[in-house]
Amino acid sequence: MREMAKELSKDPLTYERDKRAFLEELKQFHASRRTPFSQFPSIGGNEIDLYLLYNKVTTLGGWNKVSDHHHWSELLHFFHLPKACGNATEALKYIYIRYLNLYEKVHFLNEDPADQDNDYEGRQSKAPTLAEQVPMVYRKDQHAIAGALAGLFI
Repeated sequence: MREMAKELSKDPLTYERDKRAFLEELKQFHASRRTPFSQFPSIGGNEIDLYLLYNKVTTLGGWNKVSDHHHWSELLHFFHLPKACGNATEALKYIYIRYLNLYEKVHFLNEDPADQDNDYEGRQSKAPTLAEQVPMVYRKDQHAIAGALAGLFI
């Protein structure tokens, strides 16, 4: 936690207090939109700090700017994710889409949530969104190839 607090130039107690308040507000936001969550996302067994992720992305200008300038891979080290893990950047993007993207639009970009095509009533008869289709836990061992089989792909 100290390392993450340092990333946002906060002392650990302030960081923890602000993080708790942010996560409570985020959970309330999702509950009010009927998109609640009970578990926090993880990649390769590392829980993703949504407070840190949101702050880092919005500091860089938000989802659109981070994506347009391909900065997702630069965020991996904040969450102790190896760059060698090919899907880590994609998993981080999907976590942001699922948990933080709409929250960013409302709270960072000051967009009207009624304008978002993500509201419950508007989605009832539509196909699932990208965020709803993506598993929220990434396990790097799901891509491991047994030693005996590895030779077949060379």
